[in-house]
Amino acid sequence: MKLFKNILVGSFLLSSFMMTGCDDFLEERPSKSSAVVPKTVEDLELILAGAYRNDEISHYLMFSSDDVKPNVDLYNGLNSLYPIQDIHAVTWEREVSAKNYKDDFWIYRYQNIFRSNMVLSILRDADASEAEKQRLKSQACFKRAYNNFLLVNLYALPYGSANLQEAGIPLKRSTSFDEAVGRSSIEETYKFIEEDIVEALKLDVALTDAIGFNSPNRVTTPAVYAFAARFYLAMHDYTNAQLYAGKALNEYGVDKIKDLNSFGYSSNSPEPRSITINGEVVDYELNYPATYQNWDPSFWTETYFSASVEADNNNWRFPSRELMDTYNLDGSQATDLRWKYFFVEHYSYRVGSTYDYPAYMFDTWTTHSGPSVPEMLLIKAECQARLGQWQDGLSTANILRAKRIDPAGVVDLSASSKDEAIKKIIEERRREMPITMRWYDLRRYNNNDYAGDDVLVNKTFFPYTDLDILGNEPVKTYTLDTKDRRYAAPIPNSEIISSNGVIEQNTY
Repeated sequence: MKLFKNILVGSFLLSSFMMTGCDDFLEERPSKSSAVVPKTVEDLELILAGAYRNDEISHYLMFSSDDVKPNVDLYNGLNSLYPIQDIHAVTWEREVSAKNYKDDFWIYRYQNIFRSNMVLSILRDADASEAEKQRLKSQACFKRAYNNFLLVNLYALPYGSANLQEAGIPLKRSTSFDEAVGRSSIEETYKFIEEDIVEALKLDVALTDAIGFNSPNRVTTPAVYAFAARFYLAMHDYTNAQLYAGKALNEYGVDKIKDLNSFGYSSNSPEPRSITINGEVVDYELNYPATYQNWDPSFWTETYFSASVEADNNNWRFPSRELMDTYNLDGSQATDLRWKYFFVEHYSYRVGSTYDYPAYMFDTWTTHSGPSVPEMLLIKAECQARLGQWQDGLSTANILRAKRIDPAGVVDLSASSKDEAIKKIIEERRREMPITMRWYDLRRYNNNDYAGDDVLVNKTFFPYTDLDILGNEPVKTYTLDTKDRRYAAPIPNSEIISSNGVIEQNTY
């Protein structure tokens, strides 16, 4: 199919560019009459690590949740702040988005899957010991599972008993052009991912080993455990999610969490600035966190596996008021150090808006979305609470809060019932992992067998056309119901056309 021919060509060109000069097979110049085939352990490791696309760029992922909402006042202060593509994504428009916009998230994920399949196809004849082959097989299966999981959690309906026979994603098991590209069911997709996870769990590589230390883009045993915990949580399998979160923490745990009580600002903060509003000069300061500019990623020790969300604009940085309010539910916003360090006051002035509004600014252009130690604590806490051990769940969550809250504030969460404990733990999860994880959480909250965590999402903004925001018309409310089919992002129409219609679009 044309779709996967394009993936092959793109993967080969990207791999050739990124791996030039690395090993013997890369130094050979290919010709029309000969092909250079990677065959050593080093060759295959380079395919898995050196040329992988970890950037998870998706407007749907960034803008769809209730952590990001279009703001009328911000728009009136700077009309150019919201490109129409972002407004389509933030209000769950599907038809125009599928036709008009390029979606790198889809193609990058399948490029990664192609590379995993390439390694798996070469392994049998590779110059490697059986132990090395098993390690590479486990690592390739992990990355294939990881990328399939990202795909099914964006382009298919959420996992749940009512959706298992709905369309999932095309599952590529090989590098063959002739392999069918039709969409498997959600049930089949999750089964295939689980099979890869089972294979990946055979891995025995510590994060502190030579090939793992300070290189979370390389697959290690704790990374597999952490991903397995995330996978089973999405399936509402709280027993297995808790099991693997615990295994991940046992391998690489609480001592790796950054204590924000001893964090501090970077040397170039605060940054004095000014803006002219209605003829008057307004002076302000920007206080960036130490993670914002020119920082070494290895400094952030909380990550099991490297992945990030990137953005080429600023508007996703402006959080909803609902998200910001979660840092002050107990009146302790001033002592929540995540608020202090990662929400930069007055940032809207920085981008030219005349309306004063803060922004979420963990890093310059990205924010982490790979499995982390705090995430494992929160998965363990949530699963304990959902399985009835809610006092233990609160205690687990409070381990994290001790690293995030000034001792002068309310450090420990407390509750008087299971339902209240679940509510407080998932609120803590929202504070710890804003924006990039919230869309995944809304999908699972609204499709499990527990109504207490359901979320009806509303957003208020101007109406719009295919091309323009109608900023002179009255605002309207856009609503996403708990079982809305728009929880599945549209597959790019270009991919449907390339497959000659074999890949079917989502129905809404």
